[in-house]
Amino acid sequence: MLSRHTAVLGGMVHSLGAEVPGPTAFVLAHHGWLYPILFGGAAVLVVAKEVWIADKRLSAAATFAIALGVLWVSDYLKTLLFEPLLGLFEKVAQ
Repeated sequence: MLSRHTAVLGGMVHSLGAEVPGPTAFVLAHHGWLYPILFGGAAVLVVAKEVWIADKRLSAAATFAIALGVLWVSDYLKTLLFEPLLGLFEKVAQ
């Protein structure tokens, strides 16, 4: 879902002619390979930790830490994507 929204927001930002900061431009240009590596990598970690970690309490804690990391990364990416729009809203409000 984040990938679809990235493509739509990228098209909208470019059509509006908004200034796109460097990190946002990077995400817009490379989301096709960036998202699968980030989120697929997290899935691989969840599966791989089952082999490496025998203690179930520690395994559950690792799963929680990975899930929390995925939530933080996805929220950061959403913030990056909406940053150019917030700049446009500030210009319109003045």
